Amino acid sequence: MAEFAGTLLCAKTPHPTLAFTNRIYLHATDFAAYKGAAPPQGTPADEVLLSLTGDSGKELVYSAQANEGIKAGTVGLSTPQRTALGLELSAPMRATPYRPSIEQQLSTIRLSCAPYRKGPLTIDAQQLADHLARKYSGQVYVVGQKVMCALDSKQLLILTVDGMEFTQSTGSHLGQLHGGLTKVLPFKGCSNPDFKVEKEPVEARGVQQQSLFTSDFDFAKLGIGGLGNEFDTIFRRAFASRIYPAHIIQQMGISHVRGMLLYGPPGCGKTLIARQIGKVLNAREPKIVNGPEVLDKYVGASEEKIRELFADAEAEQQSEGDRSMLHTIIFDEMARVRVEINARAFRQLRGRRRVDGVGRLKFGFHTGRNLQESRKRPRRHRCFRLDSKSTPVQNRRRRFTE
Repeated sequence: MAEFAGTLLCAKTPHPTLAFTNRIYLHATDFAAYKGAAPPQGTPADEVLLSLTGDSGKELVYSAQANEGIKAGTVGLSTPQRTALGLELSAPMRATPYRPSIEQQLSTIRLSCAPYRKGPLTIDAQQLADHLARKYSGQVYVVGQKVMCALDSKQLLILTVDGMEFTQSTGSHLGQLHGGLTKVLPFKGCSNPDFKVEKEPVEARGVQQQSLFTSDFDFAKLGIGGLGNEFDTIFRRAFASRIYPAHIIQQMGISHVRGMLLYGPPGCGKTLIARQIGKVLNAREPKIVNGPEVLDKYVGASEEKIRELFADAEAEQQSEGDRSMLHTIIFDEMARVRVEINARAFRQLRGRRRVDGVGRLKFGFHTGRNLQESRKRPRRHRCFRLDSKSTPVQNRRRRFTE
């Protein structure tokens, strides 16, 4: 049987609200012709899947419905659909009924969400997933495709297909969503602080777990001898939890250690350990701060320096989420900071939840170096409250004689 094909002219959708259905619209005569020639597609009786190809040669598949506001021989497309196909108004395109296959059935689809309009907006990820499974079932997608969606008249969204997984191994770039079979995973895909996605699935971002340590590191080449016990303690406390995927850690309710204090007599290797840690990690270049460098005689300058230390980590976490790399900040000579820095800077470090508190960075780690641990001071009076217990570093003679 020969393939039914026709040429349609590009037009606008009959009404702006129809753009948020991700469907295209035909005249009733054209719809009847394509529907009659289409193979079984797994779509409702009032829809037909059409494969559209523009002059650029790019092929996309959309679900089509009949609408009396469309002229015969034309097809109504939204702005994102016309942009994706590279079409202008009145431009011709080739349209053929789409023939789906079992290899194109999706098991999972991940969708990045962004608001359509400016202003504060909070959506429920589970509600959005249910809406897409119910209203968009049978539609066909490709990675990178833009999809307009409206939960209601105020919750207008632009979705981007971030990734797809198929029920069978396949080399197809097209995937068909089936409401009862496909798991829909929406997540926040923009850095807009006014846009929030509640109940976001932990596996939605499809994070690829990277090795925490470099593949070629060798402690013997780091120039540190006799500190095997100290390194064992540091890596067990601070980095053991970071070798597992973020969504597993979240499900288990585990919090990463985000800080550690090294203390001991002069020359025992505290600074050397802190500086060499960054060489064995697949992380951002460590920021090494000498304690007194934070001090400034001008009002507010010390606080600004502290904010700048954490600005890169905060920006990456906000934009990349669980894909963020580890940021390491090393504070040297913390005893001098504790004594000399002003109270406002302490409030900046603690009040903004840099080292302790409910808003801590997920991908930040801080190392402090000091001569002695504040054993006798009440916890609330200590200047820097780090997650991990303090780690003593043995003096040079004891390290090499034990």
